[in-house]
Amino acid sequence: MAISTLAATTLLMVNLGFVTVPVRAALLPGQEVAQRRGLAGDPREALLDGVGRIAAPGVPGTISVWGAEGSVIVAGIEGGGEVPVVATSRLGLGGVVLFAHSGYLGKDALHHADTGRLMARAVRWSASKETPRVGIVGATECGEYLSAEGFTVVALGDRWHARLEDADVIILAGDVREEQFENVRAFLRAGGGFITAQTGWGWRQIHRGRPVGELGVNRLLEPASIAFTDGYADRTAADGFDAGREVSPYAHGRAALLATLEARVLTAADARTASHAAMSAVRAMPRSDAELRPRIDQRLAERADQLVPTESEPMTATGSPIDRFLLAVQVDRIENLPADQVRAHPAASRFPGPVPSDAPRLDRVVPINTAVSRWHSLGLYVPAGEVVTVEIPESAAALGLRAVIGCHTDELWHHGEWKRVPRISSTTPLSRSQTTLASSFGGLLYIDVPARASGRVLDVTVRGAVAAPLFVLGKTSPTQWRDSIRHAPGPWAELATSSVIVSIPSEKIRDMDDPTPVLEFWNRVMDAAADLAEIPRERQSPERFVPDVQISAGYMHSGYPIMTHLDAADWLGNLDELRQGNWGLYHELGHNHQHSDWTFDGTVEVTCNLFTLYIHDMVCDRPRTDSRRWLEKHTPDAARHLARGARFETWKREPFTALAMYMQLQQAFGWETFKKVFAEYRDLPSADRPKGDDQKRDQWLVRFSRACGRNLGPFFESWGVPTSQAARDQVLDLPGWMPEGWPP
Repeated sequence: MAISTLAATTLLMVNLGFVTVPVRAALLPGQEVAQRRGLAGDPREALLDGVGRIAAPGVPGTISVWGAEGSVIVAGIEGGGEVPVVATSRLGLGGVVLFAHSGYLGKDALHHADTGRLMARAVRWSASKETPRVGIVGATECGEYLSAEGFTVVALGDRWHARLEDADVIILAGDVREEQFENVRAFLRAGGGFITAQTGWGWRQIHRGRPVGELGVNRLLEPASIAFTDGYADRTAADGFDAGREVSPYAHGRAALLATLEARVLTAADARTASHAAMSAVRAMPRSDAELRPRIDQRLAERADQLVPTESEPMTATGSPIDRFLLAVQVDRIENLPADQVRAHPAASRFPGPVPSDAPRLDRVVPINTAVSRWHSLGLYVPAGEVVTVEIPESAAALGLRAVIGCHTDELWHHGEWKRVPRISSTTPLSRSQTTLASSFGGLLYIDVPARASGRVLDVTVRGAVAAPLFVLGKTSPTQWRDSIRHAPGPWAELATSSVIVSIPSEKIRDMDDPTPVLEFWNRVMDAAADLAEIPRERQSPERFVPDVQISAGYMHSGYPIMTHLDAADWLGNLDELRQGNWGLYHELGHNHQHSDWTFDGTVEVTCNLFTLYIHDMVCDRPRTDSRRWLEKHTPDAARHLARGARFETWKREPFTALAMYMQLQQAFGWETFKKVFAEYRDLPSADRPKGDDQKRDQWLVRFSRACGRNLGPFFESWGVPTSQAARDQVLDLPGWMPEGWPP
């Protein structure tokens, strides 16, 4: 192509597997200037010069970039495919750089490996200047780092959007308000740089499940065709991300969309990458898109009725990429329909299940105690594709109540195969006295109450739902349950106490004559967990267990609700099974009770099991599950650890080996010592709480030593768990201790 032609056109080469397809786009006004200033060069080469590895703070999120001017700089792994964790784009003459975790703006990440170098190069690239002025908005530690690197740094303050002329590049920690959009976009179009770091999945959790598309930064950067998403990125190096690792071209949303729509034959790895990127892009890109959306619409119309993933015939990234993509588009569109336009999805009858067509549709008034936060079970089910009306008092419209349809809230977008539709639960704000709801998949209906609501009891009226089995300990008559409630037509049932609620397919409880004994046992389990954690037995809201045909991570996982696979439905309501000691269920419950103050790196999967073993000791029947026998069984693991040199890195990778150390303390000093220490942590003022893992290990050594009256410094050393000399000196006045026969 001649130089004169390049002055009128940008040629972008998008690798689509077997061919390289040129994608031409007219230059934006002044873009020739941007080329001369260096913005038109390969951003990956510009940003990664001298960068080998970067940090992975916390659990990084993901980014979608789908514009022709966007680039994936560093990728992580999700579901076997590559996902962007650092990406760039442009808006006018300005450069945009996104990092997929807020921790990238903190000193720990910036001083780790080459992360700081990447940040410095991002600053220069985004502003297209060697020595740009850096405006800091909340990112204090990042500003301090860049200042030490020789940059001119200015803190712009609360009204930063009115002071953009004082900087060449903005580094933002936090979000953007709509009234700031135009200022920032004008700054970018004129050649300013914009760098920010967000954790999309974390934002969504904090904002009670709202779509991450509502994040202010995402709406700001929509014209730049780049956005934070709500996925999770796994590391590509032991201590973070390998920035020098080649990135699949299909991690870019546009390349992925074209490859998917054209049904190109890809390698398995590229197919998984393209599946993630295409779905992320279509969920993030504006609905006004006139290039790709019409092609998507045509393919969707052809396949709409056949998009039904099941356990026996899952949709896979390699075997059915176009159907996975079209299903993602379909789900996205369903969620934005008015209630009266929602229709039942063909997959709903497979999971969560069908409602008999002749099941009575009810009008029911349910009292909701707003002193109890989170989901309130109603014993009602919303049939797929049917409209239900929820009425609340006018005075409650500002309380932040929400209606939730479906207890199966796990999302499966990141999985390489789908055994059900990836998102089937929906949430609707109850901001008016009357709200209409509908779901294409159906599900149990809940009223979600935010924390610190009014504390009064409200009458909520629901019209059009069907009855679902609900037994509430102390309120539901066993006779009523036997005679009518357990036969209610809803396909999912719930057994509830004030401490815990378990959701179970209704077919599992049809022959259950009286849930009282199993729920009384569950109460004892919950009380035991509260006792060890040194928190009140009376909870702000009950914990929940929900079995699902497929979950977002692991065999089970903690959270609200605690998620399990469907086989757990046979245990949740089975008194004999629960009495025997169920490691998985109590392990996840332990996660919900462990505290970060006394859980340091390597012990997340360890301290939760203190609750597992405490429940086994205090509540369960089978002797072989108790803590003493557990330690006897795993003492050989401990001996092998010492024989291999007692390396801390090994200890952190072997949860049962690490747990044996804790159980040596328990066998010597009893559960009461753990309770004493946990209560001490619970009551700590914020200034005294440990900051970072080094302080966590030090405080655990000192506090447990004081609680048991023994110097545990040598014991910790024998296991290879590092503590500071200052911490060990604090307990030198105590008599020493080692378990009998230890070290072996």
